[in-house]
Amino acid sequence: MTAARVEPKEVSGASLAERAVNAGWGLSVAGVHWGKRPTVVKPIALTERDRRLLALLHDVNYLSASQLALLGWGGDSTCTRRRLRLLHDRGLIDKFRPARPAGSYEWNYRLTVEAWRMLAEPGGSSPPRRSRRAARA
Repeated sequence: MTAARVEPKEVSGASLAERAVNAGWGLSVAGVHWGKRPTVVKPIALTERDRRLLALLHDVNYLSASQLALLGWGGDSTCTRRRLRLLHDRGLIDKFRPARPAGSYEWNYRLTVEAWRMLAEPGGSSPPRRSRRAARA
């Protein structure tokens, strides 16, 4: 007996709200291992790189750790893993991977509802600008 293949919904012209609802479509609880967040979260200041990566995740929905490392840092490094962990712990990105009885897969990342809201705010996807006075100092 073969399982029927179910095609995902078309989201290319979807609104931000529709894309947020469809993010994670087709994932089952039993087949996915979600990353855990600490109970106490330290505040972080978002960098220009963070905002670019969040905007990129907004555009494509999911990226693997190695893809984010290559696009954000030019390759995998301790800095890459540390920053992705901070963004995850802060609640801006979710991390998940296929559940497996032995071994593991690399983490995949998607935006959280909080990050979707942040990017939906006017000017939310662009990094903060420094004033000319601060730039001269």
